[in-house]
Amino acid sequence: MEETETEKVFSLRVDIDTIHDLTKGVPTLLELFEKYAIRVTFFVTMGPDTSGKNFFRIWNKRTHFLHINPLKKYGLKNLLYGILLPSPKIGEGHPKLLKNIIARGHELGIHDYDHYLWANHLEEMTLEEIETIFSRSYNAYKRIFGTPPKGSAAPSFKWTVKSLKILDKYKLLYASDMKGKKPFIPAFDNVLFRTLQIPINTPLIEDLVVRGKSDLEILKFLKKKLLDNVEKYNFSAMYIHPSYEGIHKVHILRDFLQFVISQNLSISRFCEVAKVWKKSNALKEHFINL
Repeated sequence: MEETETEKVFSLRVDIDTIHDLTKGVPTLLELFEKYAIRVTFFVTMGPDTSGKNFFRIWNKRTHFLHINPLKKYGLKNLLYGILLPSPKIGEGHPKLLKNIIARGHELGIHDYDHYLWANHLEEMTLEEIETIFSRSYNAYKRIFGTPPKGSAAPSFKWTVKSLKILDKYKLLYASDMKGKKPFIPAFDNVLFRTLQIPINTPLIEDLVVRGKSDLEILKFLKKKLLDNVEKYNFSAMYIHPSYEGIHKVHILRDFLQFVISQNLSISRFCEVAKVWKKSNALKEHFINL
């Protein structure tokens, strides 16, 4: 097969971190994506919902609480998971909801097993500990669908050289562990890894809210960022969370998606992006030294 140049692509990544994300936010997003005939990539945390631990982790980030009310975002019950209430399983506990995502034509990858543990303690883990937690999400996915996941996204964009080694061992089609400009093969200390990284190159809507931007400013920024990315890299990717962008800021997401459609871009799932970039001239010798 001849190597090809990549077309101009937009991809949307939806991170399911909590029960609230999956049961409240995802249904709204599925209807929105169906309305515009858009297919995206979801990543789901397979194991326990530890929303309470994450709540207390960001307690001192005052700018966050000035703009985003956690009680409104998640609800009281969800904020007690892992603190005063047992932690229910997210993806592993709701296989029917996960199958519905795929039945709608979307892609589903893994977002590790314990979001809080990975995001806050990855740097302390040994290679064996990382593989243990990664394999739990990988195997839970296989039990539900009968096939392994094609892709993985690291919680909070946390990664180490050890975690990259685990990705190579499990022979994923791609991972989305980092922020960057365009898809690349990571390299470190003269070691070239094999797993393609599909980075995010557009800020989270929620982060823009925290920075104090109005809805109109956010929409204007996202439109400009999209056009800049596809002009420079032929690639633009953003990510959202169902509990926030899928509910409280869905009007911004809706207007932005309408703009994306108006640009006649290829709106592709991450698995499709990976296949195209792996055989394209654009990826040749595009290695990033970490």
